[in-house]
Parts: sequence; structure tokens; C-alpha cells
Amino acid sequence: MSSKQPTYAAITGSEPAVSETLMVEVTAPATLKAGYVFRASYEGTIFDVLVPTGGVVEGQSLVVPFDPNATTHGTAEVVGYWKSDICACTRYGLCHPSFINACCIPLVLLGQVMTRLKLDWKATPAPAGEWSKTFQIMVYITIIYTVLTLLLSPASPDDQPNALYSLISFSYGVFMLVILTRARKIVRQQNEIPESSCIGCEDFCCAFWCGCCTVSQLARQTADYDREDARFFTNDGLAPKESAPAIIV
Repeated sequence: MSSKQPTYAAITGSEPAVSETLMVEVTAPATLKAGYVFRASYEGTIFDVLVPTGGVVEGQSLVVPFDPNATTHGTAEVVGYWKSDICACTRYGLCHPSFINACCIPLVLLGQVMTRLKLDWKATPAPAGEWSKTFQIMVYITIIYTVLTLLLSPASPDDQPNALYSLISFSYGVFMLVILTRARKIVRQQNEIPESSCIGCEDFCCAFWCGCCTVSQLARQTADYDREDARFFTNDGLAPKESAPAIIV
């Protein structure tokens, strides 16, 4: 009985070694069709995941290749698709800030979303010195609007509101409509989400007909509430990030 002995050969510098592809398990953040791309995180690195043939359903686990050389660093987000439906306001429960703030103080929640997007109070891109104040400005506007409407509101439901009360209410409504339309358009463009209805004016229609639901959807789109804790009154609506203590030498 004979046996073959293994042979060895040196690998020259001109012959690169073949590296194995790292396979990782990810969870689909939403129900997506084949061909869509969503972003997943592995050890703190965000990378793109292509939805395979047949699509995926929300919560489905996938084993996909991880390529650290083709990554985009940022918050986990779905590219080309909304994470959740516009009417899924209670996805995280009735007591979640993304639902309560949207119903009671939508302008404050929108300020938190705009802070995440680094927008100023006019919903336009701005340097850090300006967008970091967006949340505070929205809080001030909300407080001023609430106080004035309480002071100027008719004493009886049968009384006609005065001109100043109507002007303040109209101005607040127009301001909310304009910046919400702008913010939604920016989120769609950043996530490459095409309009699916009311082509050409979908952002305006959503802001006009269902402003509270639209703000809540933007909050869910710009944060990963499955992993991040929401807060009612922080600048970005999320729990403060813990940082390592500084060492002075």
C-alpha cells in the first residue's frame, strides 16, 4: 500500500493570495422587492445589501457577503424604499416619542429630524453652527404659537376668531407645510426613493393631507429605532451617545 506525500511550493510575489469572502447575517429592515438595496451594519461599519430574487419580508434573516471596501458610513437606512408605511405611526407603540410628538408637537419632532439631516430651521442644508440650533428654534416657535393661540382663541365656540388669531394660525400652517415638504423631499433624494403617487407633488400632498403621519414616517426613516432609544426632547430625538472619557496627559 502506497501513500502520496504532500508537496509544497513557495508563493511568489507576483501571485496574490486568494482571500475568502466574509459572510455575515443581516436582518431585513422592511419588506422589499428584489433589486432594492438596504444598508446593514457589521461591527460598526455600514455596507450595502442587495435584495435577492424573490424579495424579503421585514425581519427576515439573510446571509450576505461583507465587503468593507464598498461601504458607506452613516446611519442605517433603506435605499430606494421607505422603512415603513406612512400610516405605521404606532409601529413602536402608542407611547413612543415618534408617535406622541407627531400627534401633539409635530414641529418639535420635525426639528429633531432636521437636526439629523443637518438642516437649518428653513429646511435647507447649513453648517454646524446653524443646524445645531434647529431643534431649539422649533421648540421656541411651538411655545410662542401655543401661548398666542391660547390667549387669542375665542372665549366661546360660537364666537368668531379675531383677525390676529386667524393670521397666526394661517402663518403657522403655511410654515409647517413648506418646511415639511422640503424635509421630505431631501429624505427621498438622500435615500433614492422614487415618488409612487401624485408624481411631481407627492411631498407636498403628504405634508398637506397628513402632516403628522409624514413627520412620524420621516422620524422612523432617519433613525434606527430597533437599536437606538428615542427621546422626547433631545436635539435629534435620540438618546445621547456615550463617549469614552478624555485622557489628559
